[in-house]
Amino acid sequence: QAPCSISPLHDKDLKDEETGELKKAHYHFLAYYKGKTNAYKFYTMLCSIFGEDSFFGVEDILFMNKSIRYHCHLDNPEKAQYDIKKIKDFNGFSSLKYLYNENGDDVMLKRDIKQIIKDNNFLFYSELDDYLEENEFEMFVSLTHNKPLRREIIDYMKSRESMLMYSGGVQKGYTKIKMENGTEKVIFNRQIV
Repeated sequence: QAPCSISPLHDKDLKDEETGELKKAHYHFLAYYKGKTNAYKFYTMLCSIFGEDSFFGVEDILFMNKSIRYHCHLDNPEKAQYDIKKIKDFNGFSSLKYLYNENGDDVMLKRDIKQIIKDNNFLFYSELDDYLEENEFEMFVSLTHNKPLRREIIDYMKSRESMLMYSGGVQKGYTKIKMENGTEKVIFNRQIV
């Protein structure tokens, strides 16, 4: 039982751009195997299970992250894009951890997340986390699986808040709110001015 991953159904891929003719609907299948197994042996095994007409190509891959990203054409904007939430993993494989996992990807991801923080004036990591989950799910998943980068982003947000407070750009205060049971609660708040 090889750990494996199956792409969303590719049913919007163009065969001919001029006519708009679509390719036959298909899936991309990625399996992680090691040892004496090679692509041909794996292909033969799959054909014995599903039939030879089910497959049109099997290849060894060097970069897991590029193959997983191709499940949804993330690096091919000229091709139909597919939802990463629809990738299916089996036998312990976790495709989402490979979305950003190559040299340079963390740098680009960090830059993009820092820009989101600035554009939205986020002071709390929870604001960023909620925003990414709702609007940039790929970034959300990548940051979830990348603890060192998440730590860097949290440190960046704390540093940014300190810098804004030092320059008078953040107001701190306390607000009294009435609870449903009639009691009052004082909460600490911060906002960018």
